[in-house]
Amino acid sequence: TMFVPNTISIIVAHTEQDAADLFDRAKFMFSSIPALLKPHVKRSNKKELFFDVINSKFTIGSAEAKEFGRSKTINNLHCSEVSASAWKEEFFNGLLESVPSGGRVVLESTARGEGNIFHQYYIKARDGENEYKAHYYRWFEHNEYQIPVLIGEKLHLAEEEMELKLQHKLTLPQIKWRRNKIEVLGKKFIQEYPERDDDTAFLKTGSPVFDVELLDNIDKELEKQEPTEIWLGGDLFIHKIAEPNARYFIGIDPSEGDVNS
Repeated sequence: TMFVPNTISIIVAHTEQDAADLFDRAKFMFSSIPALLKPHVKRSNKKELFFDVINSKFTIGSAEAKEFGRSKTINNLHCSEVSASAWKEEFFNGLLESVPSGGRVVLESTARGEGNIFHQYYIKARDGENEYKAHYYRWFEHNEYQIPVLIGEKLHLAEEEMELKLQHKLTLPQIKWRRNKIEVLGKKFIQEYPERDDDTAFLKTGSPVFDVELLDNIDKELEKQEPTEIWLGGDLFIHKIAEPNARYFIGIDPSEGDVNS
């Protein structure tokens, strides 16, 4: 942005606090640039850097500000934590409409269950059904995620750990790091640090009531079966027709109790 004339670049965080934290980092990075390379800044407030000589602007806002980014031409758009409940479809679509042909859009997030905006866009990108390119990163692809194993220390691997070690060629320091993180994060570990295929990452995150491992196994069994009927143009698969006079229980998704959803 600061080297390209007539450019507007925007980062949209999911909360106002995260937007403020991101802008603090951006200002620190900008202040670290050598004077010979640093462009002139006419305006530097808590959410914007305006490079007046080249007429370019860098702004950070949040999805909580419902009108942020509208009525602007955005050349570079980065939407952060798009799976969070603060991201509403109308606001999100308005941002995308502000990016002209030839602009750049980045959508990134940790997984927070299935069905949200990020999940929908990611799956379509992975399957080649939209204009985006999907990127999926597992924690063990980052070399810093490991804890040294002490001399004489022995790690007795559980069945799951052995499976991961063999499948992904994990080292013992990586296994030790994983154990440490699971002790701290519990079930949230898989959300913050995905390790298996991307479908599993989405399935095991969010706030599910039912055992996700059990649901995953049932889902795999259903994939092997042909549905009895298909409704709603392929959106609803019926595997067993309801029996007359039988008693059934129906569950619904309450959007994690979020009144704004």
